[in-house]
Amino acid sequence: MQMQLFLTTLFVVVLFQVPELFARQTEVKSRTEQRRESHSYLLKEFVLDKKCQWNKEKTQLIQVQLHAGDFVMPSDGYTLPKHTEKVIGLFDLLVLRPLDNIEDIKSVSLLSEGEKELPLKQFAAGSDYLAFYLPRNHPQSPLKISVSAEIEIKLSEIAIRSNRGVDTDFDKQLKRWRTFPKNRFQAVQEAFLLETAKMSFEELNESLNQNSQALRKIIVPARLPSSGPSISLRGILADRRVARIHELLSTLDKNAAGEIAKANFDREFAEFQDVWETGVLVPYQTNHAIESQLFLCSEFCSPATVDGILEKWNKWHEKEQVTKDYQFKTRAAPDFLLTASLQMKMLMRKKGLSLIEANRWVDAVFPEEFRIVGQPKLNQRWLMASDSTPNRPEPIKSIPMFESGDSFIAPGVKQFFLEVLRAELHP
Repeated sequence: MQMQLFLTTLFVVVLFQVPELFARQTEVKSRTEQRRESHSYLLKEFVLDKKCQWNKEKTQLIQVQLHAGDFVMPSDGYTLPKHTEKVIGLFDLLVLRPLDNIEDIKSVSLLSEGEKELPLKQFAAGSDYLAFYLPRNHPQSPLKISVSAEIEIKLSEIAIRSNRGVDTDFDKQLKRWRTFPKNRFQAVQEAFLLETAKMSFEELNESLNQNSQALRKIIVPARLPSSGPSISLRGILADRRVARIHELLSTLDKNAAGEIAKANFDREFAEFQDVWETGVLVPYQTNHAIESQLFLCSEFCSPATVDGILEKWNKWHEKEQVTKDYQFKTRAAPDFLLTASLQMKMLMRKKGLSLIEANRWVDAVFPEEFRIVGQPKLNQRWLMASDSTPNRPEPIKSIPMFESGDSFIAPGVKQFFLEVLRAELHP
């Protein structure tokens, strides 16, 4: 009797669910075949007359140049090469290289006849390039890009780029597409976003000095480049709690926000000193907390207040350097690139400098005797909204950053550069 009931139930389930499952499988198969066709067209035809960038083994296509050579962006938009719409969905970013006036570009959009304009979210910016996220759902008709600016914009290059590379083997590429959204890192990110959204202002500040999975798997890796020293500011910008604190402080009166930011730094500095006095290695989260509060001070406090905080911090470390165990704790010492980047940010704010103008200023004040490996260069990075995701990026503030210490290796150059900055900020 039970077996008969089971078979009857199974028949009903199959009867009603199989058509739905079959429809889903057909839809997935159709989408897969579309991707296969796009992949085949990309490698067999589209790239043949274009300059491309590959990985070392020539197994992954990184970038395809759609236009090379100086030209003025037309007011009605630039038409991308024929059939770009067939392959653009395989790439992540649109890269533009303006000849000048990069700071005058307000926005970039994707256009297609009869379709709604698609504004592109900015992914990154350097002194000579801008990169924008490409939408996954885009028109299947000829495409244009449009640049919004008050002045004439000249470009030298337009390209589409894949962050992970488009594999020449479609089955391998398909596997990467299917597994990427379910990787462990994204799960940690999603949990971090949900946790951050639930925290009060006090909890956000207190949690900066706590060990957590997000600290170990998001913040620490973010500050570690593929080579060279770690960069504190990268870890700070990767911390969504910092972004949330920034958002909340932005809703306050300017003076009140500055006072709260300074009080938070003073509290973390006292905690830092207490940990130091115990004689143990300062935990990473304690150093991250004080650096994060220093960054927030640079956003909401006056330049004089920030300079006073930096002087207090540096003098305390200078005093501690004479202690026998200081070298054991050097990872907790002030980060020069963080200090220089934040003071450059305040100088740009004071003088109204663009990123290009700021790099020209650095070039002008940097003596030849210190240029062992060239002059320092500021890059532009972004503080993202606290609820921003890779599929829905929401940049809220551009942040200038020195990302290489190679130009500061000459003896005495660090002290010289900071003194020049202080003199400009406090003449």
